[in-house]
Amino acid sequence: QVFPVQAQGSLCIDSGNQPIYLACQASLDKMGQGACKACGTSDPVTDTVKVNTSLLHESAGKPLQPPAEEPPPAEQLEAEAEALRAQEHERHRLEAERRAHEEEELCRRQAQEQRRVEEQSRIREQQCLREEAELAERAAEQKAAAEAVARQVAETRRRNELLAHQKAHTEAQEKVDVFLMANGFKGGIDMLRKKCFGSSFPLYAAVQENFLGIVQAFLLLGASKAAKNSGKKTPLEVATKLNKKGSHELIIAALT
Repeated sequence: QVFPVQAQGSLCIDSGNQPIYLACQASLDKMGQGACKACGTSDPVTDTVKVNTSLLHESAGKPLQPPAEEPPPAEQLEAEAEALRAQEHERHRLEAERRAHEEEELCRRQAQEQRRVEEQSRIREQQCLREEAELAERAAEQKAAAEAVARQVAETRRRNELLAHQKAHTEAQEKVDVFLMANGFKGGIDMLRKKCFGSSFPLYAAVQENFLGIVQAFLLLGASKAAKNSGKKTPLEVATKLNKKGSHELIIAALT
């Protein structure tokens, strides 16, 4: 059966406007045809192609397959691989930048927290120092006040003691003056008085008469305890000799 065809390269179109793929000379030979004029100089009006319809019936119901695509060239594959590598490299770079940023942020937060802790510690330390200084200052003030009070008390005591001593000295002097005048002593507390039967000092006369207050007054005014009378005896020895049943015990205690 012969169909008028319009050749377009290796693709022929029959009169029913159905495509017929003429893949190669070997396929035409298999179909009982010789060289295909459509592959050479062709006339779309007069040129015809003889087709073995029995072979067409064998492939009936099978979809026509387009010619297999040629594999992409090596340059294209290399470019695609390079693009994938670039994408992977960029992904790793971005991931590294993200991790670096996270680590930097973590370090910044840790440093900030460390500064906060150090600042709080510094504030607490300064507060403790201020409190210690205030306590020390208050303690110093209290100590100074206590010392001032102690000095004032001591000064008051000393003044009172001085006044008391002066008063006692004045009273003692008055007692001694009266005793000296009453007993004929002239010239002071250590003036020796001579008599026909001996000599003595005013203190001896007070001891002999057992005048405790006068003895104490003589001693307060500085009368000598070591002076001896004409009998070569001290006031204590005289008091001891005169002590009968404890009569001169208090004078002995004052002279001791």
